[in-house]
This record gives sequence, structure tokens and C-alpha cells, in this order.
Amino acid sequence: MKHQQGSFIIEFALIAVFFSSLILLTADIVIKQDIAGQLDRLSYSAVNLLKERNEIYQRREEITQADVNQIKNLIENSMSRTYSNFLAAALSIKVEQQLVDINNDPTAGPTLDNGDFICDPTQTLTDLITNVPELTPVTSSGRRARLYQVTLCYEVQDFVGNDSDTIRAFSFSLGR
Repeated sequence: MKHQQGSFIIEFALIAVFFSSLILLTADIVIKQDIAGQLDRLSYSAVNLLKERNEIYQRREEITQADVNQIKNLIENSMSRTYSNFLAAALSIKVEQQLVDINNDPTAGPTLDNGDFICDPTQTLTDLITNVPELTPVTSSGRRARLYQVTLCYEVQDFVGNDSDTIRAFSFSLGR
């Protein structure tokens, strides 16, 4: 019996390390899922702002870098209110616009970036239009509808180690 007195402490220590690691891993996953959900909602809101170009941007059709900067500021303000450890330098945005040429055919518009690192979408708007041409339907006025895509990326540090993961969210929408 005397030889077994320390075995409980050793077993408890091993189990405590296992459960602590499990809790840290779970917390890391939950935080990343929360940020992914926030980025999904914000990318959807941003693409809807771009879609409503006629009302917001004095009937200007082209997206400018100033527009992208303004949208990124809105996203940063929203993220900083909902996520206490938000770092603006870890956020990047890419905005793509599909234009309509004089022959009423869709053509790639400017792609505008804003951030400290490049935020590439999983599929560019040009690829989407090429693979699925029905994405640019003809409107009631007889012209092709514009498409907009907003991709947001955020780099999150892992709890354990010095690694980081990039969380990516994108939304696209038809213009008016």
C-alpha cells in the first residue's frame, strides 16, 4: 500500500494535462468559428453596400480605392466592437467588380485590395462568370447585371504555438 501512495497524484496530473489541452483546443476552434461567422456577415453586408451603388455613391458605377477603404473602416469598426482582441492589421479585404462592356458582355472590372497581406478569394469573380455565364442575367432594361464580390481575410493566432490561420469569407451579389 505504501508503494501506491503517489500514483493518484501522477494519474491526476496526466489526466489534468489531457483535459487542459482538450479545453484549449476547443476554445481555439470556438473562437475561430465565431470570427468566421462575423466575417461571413460582414462580407454579405459589404457586398450589399456595393450593390446599392446608385444610392450611396452618387450614381457612380466604378468602385474606387476610396470606396474600399471606407468599407474596410466600417468592417474594422464592427469587428472591434464585437471582438475584444481584434487587430486591424490582421484584416484584409479584396473587392471585385464585373463590368458590362458596350456589347452588353460581362468583362472583369478592377480588383481592389486593402490590407497588410493579400486576401485571395477561393474563386475569382472572373472564374465564376466564365464557368457559370448565367450569373450575369439580362435585366428588364436590356443590359447585363453587374456582379460584385467581397472577400475578407483575417489572420488569427493559435492558442498553442506561434502558428496562425487565415479565416476567409466571401459574398457575391448582383448589382442593380
